[in-house]
Amino acid sequence: RNDTLLLCTDGLWEAGFQVELPKAAMYLWVGLPAGVNSKAFARRALEVDGVLVLPGSAFGPAGEGFFRIALTVPADRLTESVGRLAKALAGVQGAGGGSAA
Repeated sequence: RNDTLLLCTDGLWEAGFQVELPKAAMYLWVGLPAGVNSKAFARRALEVDGVLVLPGSAFGPAGEGFFRIALTVPADRLTESVGRLAKALAGVQGAGGGSAA
């Protein structure tokens, strides 16, 4: 499980996200590049790329600029989600960062 987590965090870094290994949590708290709206990113990730993440803004104003990934799914799904999240980020950035709509 730790190997999968390392692959995921490395893949997220390579895709342009900011992420640190959790100490004990069952989720990753992932930073988005500046100007990317967390709600727009989460919507794109789900509707276009088929990955469910929680926008940081759902946890209050201080959560904006982040999203959360649950680590409770099978390792193969976590690994696959990294590539899909990279596509979601490229799509949102191509649209100017997205809006909170």
